[in-house]
Amino acid sequence: MAPLRRVVRFSLPAALLCAGAGSVAFAALPSGGDIAVDKLLIHEDGAATPTEASTEEARDRYFNAAHCVCSAASAGTEQTFAVQLSLTGATISYDRPAELWFGTQCDNDTNRAMTCRQSASGIADIDSLATEPAIKEFPLVQLMEPLGGGCQASSNDRLFWVLVDSDANGSYDYNVSTPIAADTEAPPTPRFMEAEPAEAALQLTWEAPTERAEDVLYYQALCARTDGTPAFAPAPVAARYQTPRGLCNLNFDVSLESGEFVPLKGPLIDAAPVDAAPAPDAAPAADASPAAGLPAGLTQADATFLCGEADGTATSMRISGLTNGVGYQVVLLAVDPSGNAAGIYLPDAFTPQPVTDFWEDLHDRGSEVEGGFCLLAQAYGDDSGLTRGLRAFRDGTLARSAAGRWLITRYYEVSAAAPAWLTTHWLGRAAIAVVLAPVVALALGWHLLGLPLLLVLLLGAGLAWRRRHLLARARVRRRPARLVVAAATTLLALAAPAAAQGWDPYWSDPVVTSAGAIDDQPRWHAGLRLGPYLPAIDDQAGGDPGPFEEMFGGSGLMPVIDVDWFFLRRFGQLGVGGSVGFYGKSAKAFTAGSMPGDPDRERADGDETSFRLLPLAATLVYRFTYLDDRLGIPLVPYARAGLSYYVWWVGAPDGTVAEDYPMGCTPGATGCEANKARGASAGYQGSIGLALRAERIDGDAARSMRDSGLFHAGFYGELQLANVDGFGKDSKLSVGDTTWFVGADFEF
Repeated sequence: MAPLRRVVRFSLPAALLCAGAGSVAFAALPSGGDIAVDKLLIHEDGAATPTEASTEEARDRYFNAAHCVCSAASAGTEQTFAVQLSLTGATISYDRPAELWFGTQCDNDTNRAMTCRQSASGIADIDSLATEPAIKEFPLVQLMEPLGGGCQASSNDRLFWVLVDSDANGSYDYNVSTPIAADTEAPPTPRFMEAEPAEAALQLTWEAPTERAEDVLYYQALCARTDGTPAFAPAPVAARYQTPRGLCNLNFDVSLESGEFVPLKGPLIDAAPVDAAPAPDAAPAADASPAAGLPAGLTQADATFLCGEADGTATSMRISGLTNGVGYQVVLLAVDPSGNAAGIYLPDAFTPQPVTDFWEDLHDRGSEVEGGFCLLAQAYGDDSGLTRGLRAFRDGTLARSAAGRWLITRYYEVSAAAPAWLTTHWLGRAAIAVVLAPVVALALGWHLLGLPLLLVLLLGAGLAWRRRHLLARARVRRRPARLVVAAATTLLALAAPAAAQGWDPYWSDPVVTSAGAIDDQPRWHAGLRLGPYLPAIDDQAGGDPGPFEEMFGGSGLMPVIDVDWFFLRRFGQLGVGGSVGFYGKSAKAFTAGSMPGDPDRERADGDETSFRLLPLAATLVYRFTYLDDRLGIPLVPYARAGLSYYVWWVGAPDGTVAEDYPMGCTPGATGCEANKARGASAGYQGSIGLALRAERIDGDAARSMRDSGLFHAGFYGELQLANVDGFGKDSKLSVGDTTWFVGADFEF
């Protein structure tokens, strides 16, 4: 978007102006003084007294085509503007007048009569400006069309001039011009527009204009029912444009052209010449070519018919909240920063119709799946051992003491007072699951082992960790000698195979960390893998084809990020890890009443439904690194297994989360709650895979990589089995799959 045109100055020394041919421009009056234009004043919102604009947008919208037309017809309350003039610098007693002009090259004695028009208002004595600034008011049309001829389309700045004959010799020897940003040119309109009926909506798409596209700040749509009434009452958006009809009740409409053809390229509107201005109660002639067949509210761009809005870079707009079975006609207006508008329309009416999205189709087939993010009862199942254990801990342990009952009360109070986004947004719920995981583990440990034994075990684990840490620090001091012995033993044991393979391990030299410790094994592993994925929704729902396959087709690619941390690195690598991925499919929704399984099942062009999956997993991982670390074979078999928590949601055609209502339940009725298509399913997963440490290809690069802290880099592939269905609960969506992945990984 090009920057908006603004008033960049109101007064400049004449020497800074580029004088036209034959002109004489002086930097200042002979005394050294200057006449300055201090302020630009408008009748904002029809105010009786002109004031400075409250915002730049208000100033821009005042000097536009609609205001020009109203000024030419002397209609309305926003016909004029004013400037404040003052005299600065040294003065003498001039006793000379100043003339005020509008136009271009007004400082040129030859061209002035052809390009400029003098205002009837002037300054009788410029000396008076030194003691009291003067406010001079003019019709807008004098600035915008000084020579008459109607309000022609132009986006050029208009010039206001002050001319002075200071020495009374009949020639202007002083002038100052002030550019005032004004725009009476309509923005370009889209080259083509389509409207597709959707569920309680219309989907508009268009091609952006190829010329002056940056002049479009907004697109606004107007909708009318076929009976001529507005689509909404009140309108959901406010008008970003102005028309003479709306501003001063003149019979002038925006320029409209059929969206099926190239749009009109002429001026937005025409007005009577200023030299032949009509009487105040008269109006210019009406636009003689209104769009045929459109209701008057659309041809007049009546703001009560507004039904949607998009920014100037958009090429589509969805108009939601309409009534199914009712026909609508649409106009699309392009609006520029000054509030000028021009539009395109489609002569046909379009009728929204109900559709069946994926969530509705799933339940139409008898599915009992429910949405929900309850991280304990719903995520792991009401009858799961985990849920029963936590409930038993609550009722059998905490509830037996006053302190425990206090904790239970506080827990439910905090849960009730949780911010709305934590309980309504899947990301907030997933964050709660992660944060509460240690608390859940402690609660189960307390319940199963008892508090005394749990504390003993935690204390023992802490002491063991500290002892291991102290031993590691002690080994640092003895490490050089031990490394020599270990290296010699290893070389003797593996001399034959190593010599046969020409193997020269680049890690034979120990790496000393910044803390002085010697580390010869990676602690972290990270990878990015990609593979086909098909959620087991159809296995759960049944049917041939199942609802997922029929709506979205086959599998899609799913990227996954893995991160593992190794706490044991003696015989291979044993650690814990986590993974997160993303999967998405979209398709046109089915028309309402279409039959499942029909190979020619009809879809709605204007509606799209979507399925999104965010798979989260916490796993235990073991990597058998012996082949590479001891034998020089750069292959690392591995296995991982753990718990899954897959967040999912289904998008409705209107862009919100899909929902379904039980049979006989009327939306909005008391006790009728929607089953929203967002939730999470828990389960388990396991993988076996093989990694290739590919840094062996370039030994020098591998050593450089090792020196920077990166031990290994390569590729890996794996087979994965994920059973993610709420541990067999029918109300949880089954989103697991048996599939394969390939990717690249790093160890550091």
